[in-house]
This record gives sequence, structure tokens and C-alpha cells, in this order.
Amino acid sequence: HRSGEEVAEELRRFAAFAPHRLAAILIIMPRVRFTPEQETSLVRIKELLGPTAVKHCVVVFTHCLNPRARQQLIDRDQLLDEVNQLPRQSALRSLVEECNFRVVPVKNVLEPARSESRAHLHERVADILADNGGATYCVAGFRTRAEYQRRGDEA
Repeated sequence: HRSGEEVAEELRRFAAFAPHRLAAILIIMPRVRFTPEQETSLVRIKELLGPTAVKHCVVVFTHCLNPRARQQLIDRDQLLDEVNQLPRQSALRSLVEECNFRVVPVKNVLEPARSESRAHLHERVADILADNGGATYCVAGFRTRAEYQRRGDEA
């Protein structure tokens, strides 16, 4: 659990590694109870990235093994059902809706779930590129917004 300023600083450092543009932004969330701290962090991330970022987002949920079939992931529909059980005003539910319901269940430890997770992530990145006509997210724009916000000015 990080403060809003810690998240902002991490995103500023990240921007240095992507001096051009990004095809996708992965928002990684544990598939457990959505806490008020996570809600605050998610709102802050959306503010920092700006309104155009959601067109490039995939929400990735960790810890998604199916309890009935231990080596298999839960399916995307089950994950969306869980998200839709959140209150309508939930930042997570809003983000999933805004990013065109691009969600991916993952488990990156056990095979075959790890390989399946990787394949699903690649598919969602391809979907983003197709949905946006090949347009990518401008990291330089984020850096500018972040710098303005850090100083308390308007972008």
C-alpha cells in the first residue's frame, strides 16, 4: 500500500524508461477484497495518467486460479461478474467499464496457468492496438501532466 505521492513518483520514474509511446498500460490488481487504499491509489493513477489513458488500459487480476480445477484460470466472464458486484461508484468497476471491459485473469506461478495468462495478455494488447487504430499512449504527455501536478499547477 503506497501513498498517492509514492505512486506518482513511481510513475514519473517509469516515464523515463518509455521515452516514446506505450501500446498498453497494465493496471495490476489482486483478486481479493478491494480496499479503500486500493480505491484511492486507482483514482490517483487515473488522474496522473489522464483521460486518454483508459483507451490503452488492461486490468490484470492476480491470484485467479479456479478453486475447482486447481491448475486452470477462472474465466474472464467470472471475473467480470465479480467486478460487476462492486458498487456502481467503485473506481475499479468504472475503470473496467471505461477500458472496454479489457480484463485478464492471471496466475504467474504454475503451469499451464502461467502460459495461458501470458497468451491472454498478448491478446488484450493486440485488442488495444486494433481498437485504437494502432495509436499508442504518449508518455511525454503524462510526464508533463505529472510535473504540473507535482508543482500544484494546472496542466
